[in-house]
Amino acid sequence: MTRGGITGDDEAELIVVGGGLVGLTLAIACAEGGIRTIVVEAESAEALTGRGYDGRSAAVAYGSQQVLTAIGAWERLAPDAQPILDIRVRWRAGQVRRCFRLVQSHVTGLVSIAP
Repeated sequence: MTRGGITGDDEAELIVVGGGLVGLTLAIACAEGGIRTIVVEAESAEALTGRGYDGRSAAVAYGSQQVLTAIGAWERLAPDAQPILDIRVRWRAGQVRRCFRLVQSHVTGLVSIAP
């Protein structure tokens, strides 16, 4: 089956299965390093960018933000990034078991990206 411009003639040194944060980061870094890379994602681009997509938020730690900066992706994500001010861990029927208040100076670069 051919979708997204992949044909039987395409060759790659690396095939990344999954176009989430980790898969795309790996694919971009490898492609920038000169490795012929193809990303295989089950969802179509239209489904992933459509209004009906659930588009969950992602927490990005400082080290991951540095990786995204190195591959040139962070500057596109940064306008939508916000600091994480607290984390709530829920257990059974939504009961809050733990609540962590994060002090920005202690967790430099920990941010949330909402689509």
